[in-house]
Amino acid sequence: MIPIIEYLTKHLKPFIWVCCGILAVIIGFSLVVDTSHAHSWVEQHIPAFWSLFAAAAAAIIMVGASWLGRAGLQVRPDFYGCCPEAKTSEEE
Repeated sequence: MIPIIEYLTKHLKPFIWVCCGILAVIIGFSLVVDTSHAHSWVEQHIPAFWSLFAAAAAAIIMVGASWLGRAGLQVRPDFYGCCPEAKTSEEE
């Protein structure tokens, strides 16, 4: 998994463009769907509603998760190595 993450980190711009392209294709396909038998008003009158709804929901989840992480769920990278003078029971 780590090599994949490192590869995507090195090639971030093309990866973002590919994801935007995939989103554009999904939105394009949702524009040609027959909406005459839609279940709700928004499905019938707002083109690509569910694609836009999913993109907005994903953005909200990502912003919320990063906010929670900064609010205290994440620890400092040196959290476990902050006290070198403290000895564990195994070292004694």
